[in-house]
Amino acid sequence: MNKQFPYFLFYLWFISIIKISCFLVFIIALFLIYKQPFGFIVGTLIFIVFYKNIINTIRNLHRSATKKPVIEITDEYFVNHINNTKIHWKNINKISLSGGGLYQAIRFDLRNRKKYINQIKNPVHKFFFILAPDVANIQFGLSYIKGNNDKIFEEINDFFIKKSNY
Repeated sequence: MNKQFPYFLFYLWFISIIKISCFLVFIIALFLIYKQPFGFIVGTLIFIVFYKNIINTIRNLHRSATKKPVIEITDEYFVNHINNTKIHWKNINKISLSGGGLYQAIRFDLRNRKKYINQIKNPVHKFFFILAPDVANIQFGLSYIKGNNDKIFEEINDFFIKKSNY
């Protein structure tokens, strides 16, 4: 069985445009306004740190334009295309819904977090995952998925329950 969930286009494009615009304005300001070594060094560091994030954002915009899914659930994996990661169903202890109101997320309690952390390409995200205690959960925001958050969670949780019973 394979289930795919589409992007919520308005949210994805809105957040992406803001993120890319802020990044470009900040980088241009540092490189052009501050024509001194400090501005160049800070601009270069910011570019290096956020480069992967911007590339990932552009990749997701392309995926949404070509009608590819934001997440997929397959017989073996929960595939998160936002971060380009996948979690094997056998590596999940528990799935829960967190947050409320405008922001809800699916929270995954993993057996082995290192398998997930090794897949992360963004150095900033990887650094924060490494610093987080082993009991910290992995979260996936539901804002990027088109549909009712509660129904999306129920579908994913039902699939997880079926997979954990085998």
